[in-house]
Amino acid sequence: MKDTEFKALEPTAEVIEDVISRFFDSDECAAIKDALQKASADLKDKSVTLNCTVNVFDRDRENSMTLLEMGITTSSGQDPYRCHDDATIQRYLAEGEICQVPHDHCPKCWAVWDFKDKHRTCPSCGIKLGKEVKILLDSNVCPNCEEATVSIDEPICPKCGYEVDLDIVAWG
Repeated sequence: MKDTEFKALEPTAEVIEDVISRFFDSDECAAIKDALQKASADLKDKSVTLNCTVNVFDRDRENSMTLLEMGITTSSGQDPYRCHDDATIQRYLAEGEICQVPHDHCPKCWAVWDFKDKHRTCPSCGIKLGKEVKILLDSNVCPNCEEATVSIDEPICPKCGYEVDLDIVAWG
């Protein structure tokens, strides 16, 4: 998704997340939480989750992308708690254009493409990481743990030990 398109969707996702969060915290949601908790207790070693999902579908790509997935979940009759199942957003330089997509999707065709540093060719469209697409590191946040910083001079994350492969990134 083009950078400008993603930025246009951000306010919508934020509003939805805020409203759903307030609903999950409200007394109105208590009956849903109770039902989920009872169902998970009856199922013993199973989890039960209610998710709210925001997807964007592109008919030209014939793929959709999850921008927000949040819910409440419970296991074995325990108290329900908030969960997120969406991937963090990653910026890319794809065929000369800045794009933003969840890190587990292809910035060109939007197909699922996880672990790009190990599997460097999109299984759907064939775009290659390091050639037609690069991870854009303009914030210097470690692309692996997202909890520390890396730089072109210090490409090894001090928190997780991940070493940035300079062939697959573009420093912004």
